[in-house]
Amino acid sequence: MSPGVTSDTARAFGRSILERFAIDWERAGIADTTLDELVEHMLRTGQSFVIDPGRPSRRGVELRAYLTTWIAPALRELRP
Repeated sequence: MSPGVTSDTARAFGRSILERFAIDWERAGIADTTLDELVEHMLRTGQSFVIDPGRPSRRGVELRAYLTTWIAPALRELRP
C-alpha cells in the first residue's frame, strides 16, 4: 500500500476532496502548488493512521475527538 498512497490517482482524489470544502484556498494564501502539497500531507497522515493506529488505538468517537483537537483547528484557520 505504501507506494500507492501518493500515486497520481490518490493525489487527484485527495485534491477533489479538498476542492469540495467551502474554503477559498487562494484567499487563504494557498496557491495551486501549495494545495498539491496539502493533498500530499493529508494522504501521508491518513497512511500513518492505517499503518499504525497508535496507542491507545482510537476508533469512532475517540478518533473523531482526537482529529477534532489536533487537525480541525488548522483547517478552521484556513476559512476566509
